[in-house]
Amino acid sequence: MLDATGREIVIGRRYGYSQQSNGSVWIVKGIAEKTKDLKVTLGSIQEKRGSYGKTGDFHPEERRRSVNACHLFPVDDFIIGDKVITEMYSNEVFDVVGVTVDTLILKGDWSGGTHNVCQIGDYDKTKCRLK
Repeated sequence: MLDATGREIVIGRRYGYSQQSNGSVWIVKGIAEKTKDLKVTLGSIQEKRGSYGKTGDFHPEERRRSVNACHLFPVDDFIIGDKVITEMYSNEVFDVVGVTVDTLILKGDWSGGTHNVCQIGDYDKTKCRLK
């Protein structure tokens, strides 16, 4: 099964799509969990909505989405300057100061808020979400 760019859908990879209707826009990202009948089920959904060209922040969604494969495109989520939260430190917002193949280099308070310090460390990309 092929995505919108003509590449094979890879289970476990992040994909995104957007749609627009009557001035409203939805941008959705998620991880491909399974395929069936030319559709892909996305989990770990992140979504943002807006009107007339203005969108808010990404928000996590608990539900899954079944999307036609031809609407999906692969997403490389993170760039320098993004703000993210991690699985372990879900209340702490980190700044992305570097990006490698598998990890993000993050700047923030790695003490969990107990020491109020600014440190730099790396963290697995798949365990980070945009804030």
